[in-house]
Amino acid sequence: MFSLQPCDELDFQTSTTTYQGYQIKQDDDHSLLQSNNFISFSANDENRQLVGLTTKVRAQTRRRQADRSSHEGGLARRFVHRDVERKRRQEMSNLFVSLRTLLPLEHLNKGKISVCDQMEEAAKYIKQMHKKVEELGSRRDKLKKLYVSSSSSSSSRRDQNVEISLADGDDTLIHNSVAIHKILHGFEILISNKSPNLELSRVLAELEEIELDVVNCLSTRTGGGFHHKLEIEAMDMASLDLSVLRDRLTEAIK
Repeated sequence: MFSLQPCDELDFQTSTTTYQGYQIKQDDDHSLLQSNNFISFSANDENRQLVGLTTKVRAQTRRRQADRSSHEGGLARRFVHRDVERKRRQEMSNLFVSLRTLLPLEHLNKGKISVCDQMEEAAKYIKQMHKKVEELGSRRDKLKKLYVSSSSSSSSRRDQNVEISLADGDDTLIHNSVAIHKILHGFEILISNKSPNLELSRVLAELEEIELDVVNCLSTRTGGGFHHKLEIEAMDMASLDLSVLRDRLTEAIK
C-alpha cells in the first residue's frame, strides 16, 4: 500500500493551489467578458447617422438659400429690365411724335399714320432735302464762277442802270435807289441808300409775293452809305417786267 509521505502531501496541495489559481483566472476572464466592459459600436453608428443627417440638412438648407437668392436675383433683374424697356418705349414714342412735327403736310397722310409709314415718309423727305441741297450747292458754285468772270463787265452795266433808275432828276432818289440788270439764269437787284434804317424784309416780301427765289444776298457799307445786292434766280425772264418790279421795290424801300 502507498504510504502517505510528507512530500506527496505537498505535491497535492500544490496542484490544488494551481487548480484554484486557474479557477480564479477563469472567473476573472468571465468577468472581463461582461457587457459593461465592451465598447458600444452601436452608439458610434447612431452618432455617425446623426452627423450624416445633420450634414444633409445643412446641405439642403444651403441649397434652399441659394435657390431663394437666385430667384430673388432673377426677379430683381426682371424688374430692372421691365423698367428699362418701359423708358425705352417712352423715349421712342416721344421721338416719333417729334419726327411727325418736322415732316411737311404733304408727307403725312390723312388720319392716323403707322410708325413704319412715318419712317418711310421721313426717309423720302430726307432724300429730297439732300438732293435739293446738292442742287443749290452746285448752283451757288456756278454763280460764284460767273460772278468772278463777269465782275469787270457788270460794273459798267451797273453804273448805267443806276443812272437809268434816277427819275426826273430828283436827288432824293439817290438815298434809296434800285437798279436791276440781267445775269445768267436770272437777274441782279442793286439797292443803294444812305440810311441804315432800310428794311430789306419789305424787299424780300415783294419778291416772295412774285414767287422769285433769292439765291444770294450781299450787303456792304461804304463812305457814301449802304449797298445791297440780291441775286434772283428766274428761268422764265419773258414773263417778268423788270421796270414794274423796280417801281415796286422802290416803293417798298421808301
